[in-house]
Amino acid sequence: MKRGLSFLPLLALLLLFLAPENQVSADPHKRASPGSLSGKRIFISPGHGWYLHSTLGWTTQRGNVNGMIEDFSNALLAIDYVIPYLVNAGAQVVCARERSFDTHEFFADNADTTYTSTGTWTNSTNVAGFYGTNYRWATTALTETAVSRWTIDIAAEGRYPVYVRYTAASDRANDATFRVFHAGGMSTVSVDQAQQGGRWLYLGEWEFNAARDAIIE
Repeated sequence: MKRGLSFLPLLALLLLFLAPENQVSADPHKRASPGSLSGKRIFISPGHGWYLHSTLGWTTQRGNVNGMIEDFSNALLAIDYVIPYLVNAGAQVVCARERSFDTHEFFADNADTTYTSTGTWTNSTNVAGFYGTNYRWATTALTETAVSRWTIDIAAEGRYPVYVRYTAASDRANDATFRVFHAGGMSTVSVDQAQQGGRWLYLGEWEFNAARDAIIE
């Protein structure tokens, strides 16, 4: 984490906008590539979904019409086509539904026994929007002075999206550094923690091995 006052998270995807092919360099980790939508943030909610009916139990909001259930098709089209096209054109996409088809999910929090840190960190609950019972913050500088590390036991090998959560305010760092250690090595992501707090922020998607823990710093 570098520069400014940074609050770390408690750990725990239209074609109309597609830039010309020669201007798009798709990122293998499904992060925004330089393109005509660079700097734009687009919110997507792919229609209906499952809900808990008082008598039917869990069911879809729409029935089978001509062999198609809208609750499924909208999400499939968004995940497989719309979101990748927007991301490849440079947009940051915020999706109201999960963009991964994988059935596994793993959470990590600063209260976990596998959480470790170096440098000086302070526990706090002053700003709402954190996950768990509290969050930790550190004053940062031009050189790295404090690191938090979340170690996650990956039960099954796969390609997983990675999200983080933090509380946002005007005094947060606008270039907080996150490092994701995955099967292919290590990737660095810079996050503006002055905005988009209080929700799970998508960092990207990486391959993880079951034989090796995932590490987020």
